[in-house]
Amino acid sequence: MVRLAPAANGQGVFAERAYAAGEVILVFTGEELTTAEADRRGVRHHCLDIGPGRQLFVDPPARFLNHSCDPNAGLRDAVTLAAVRAIAEGEEISFDYSTCVPDPSWTLECRCGAPSCRGVVAAWPALDAETKRRLLALRIVPAWLSNL
Repeated sequence: MVRLAPAANGQGVFAERAYAAGEVILVFTGEELTTAEADRRGVRHHCLDIGPGRQLFVDPPARFLNHSCDPNAGLRDAVTLAAVRAIAEGEEISFDYSTCVPDPSWTLECRCGAPSCRGVVAAWPALDAETKRRLLALRIVPAWLSNL
């Protein structure tokens, strides 16, 4: 159970109960689109890459999950978000956007505030080897993306 509420960077998704490490928090739902269709409709910034050329126009509240370079949740597969550590009731849930973006030219200024903040959120192919190793060790990179 999660809820949408104001967060440091706009809206965010918060735990309505505690989650144990490894526990599924939510499954992303929404309309599946091609990347071209998401671009044409101007909704790509609200989409989750779920495979090569495939987007999920994410339903709220998951649409408002924020990025963190030190996330407390991650993608177990293309659409399943699970806790990577214990999450307390009321804590904001975040994941690393780099674990779902295949376009090597995509970047986003990072304002996550984590001590390990990279400053820029980059697509998976553009990440340095150490960051990739750390994210893969957390098991939060969908197989379709880690194989690119």
